[in-house]
Amino acid sequence: MKNFKKLAMPYAMAIFDVECENKQLSRYDFILKILSNIISEKIVINILKNPQNSDLIYQFLSGIMNDLNIELDDKMSNFLKLLISWKRIFILPNIYQEFHKIYQEFLSQINVLVISCVSLNIKQKNNLRLILAKKLNIEKKNILLNLKIDKSLLGGIIVKIGDTVIDNSVRNNLEKMRCNLQENNNEE
Repeated sequence: MKNFKKLAMPYAMAIFDVECENKQLSRYDFILKILSNIISEKIVINILKNPQNSDLIYQFLSGIMNDLNIELDDKMSNFLKLLISWKRIFILPNIYQEFHKIYQEFLSQINVLVISCVSLNIKQKNNLRLILAKKLNIEKKNILLNLKIDKSLLGGIIVKIGDTVIDNSVRNNLEKMRCNLQENNNEE
């Protein structure tokens, strides 16, 4: 089973990389799950074991998918044909498991926009990830930093997570200080 996992991982990564760009990850997760379930059935396993059936395997799988009203696009069709021709269709359940893990990890990632007046070094990025991970109660590796440089900032950073904005720029801190001083002057 471990050898199958090693064999399955490059296929899962390739599907993920291609479909991440096409924004079809959930669809492919669904299709791979169905195909994996089909291939895991004992009767299908027996069909797969017979090398003389390789021409019929694709027709069989695409026929079942058609019966389920699930259309296989050209990429998935070619992928299945490739696995069949290389006699690796039996690892499809392993490919699905690896793809699903990658997909779930991808879904748990949080995109964070960081705006600063200068580029952040690796140590600053890691410290920021660590602080955000504690604040958001998630793992540091699940934070994707998208850095943007804004020369109009005097210093500090602005962090945007979804609709939440954390403005720790020098300009904002000076503005807060000015407001506090005005409030103190008004109270006297």
